[in-house]
Amino acid sequence: MRHTAVLLLGIGLYACSTPDPAQVQILHDASDFGARREYQLIAPYADMPGAEATLLAESLQRSLARHGYRQGGSDAPLLIQYRLTSASQPLTYPVDVPPPSPLGPYQAIHRFEDVRGLLHLRVTDRNEQLLWEGAARTELSPERQRQQQIDRAVDALVQKLPVAR
Repeated sequence: MRHTAVLLLGIGLYACSTPDPAQVQILHDASDFGARREYQLIAPYADMPGAEATLLAESLQRSLARHGYRQGGSDAPLLIQYRLTSASQPLTYPVDVPPPSPLGPYQAIHRFEDVRGLLHLRVTDRNEQLLWEGAARTELSPERQRQQQIDRAVDALVQKLPVAR
């Protein structure tokens, strides 16, 4: 009976897991931006923590450069607005059932959170005409892997942009 409960718990956790960030949702597609390849990043809302905003901006700049885009000044023809929202839920482990890791009972008495994020990119021209928009879901926990997870989500989303000429 106990093995069946553990198996069902594992299947349930697998079914509730977030998809890989490579599965990006395109909200508004554009086949081409013309000859425009210079962009200006528009900072996210003020409620985003400073460290995450910095990680996200740096990751976007690296990924956009690999895709052929160059960061321009305040007169760049493309405006790229970005936002990373996150939601967390507590992870709880019953004391009488060992958690699925070598930490054992430690996890049963300490509080952990599962943090997931939604990365949203919006590309407009100087007249604020929408050219492209997309979103990607990603895991943001554990915190020690946050940079890699943000990088993967950014790369997956930027790969869907039209290639700069």
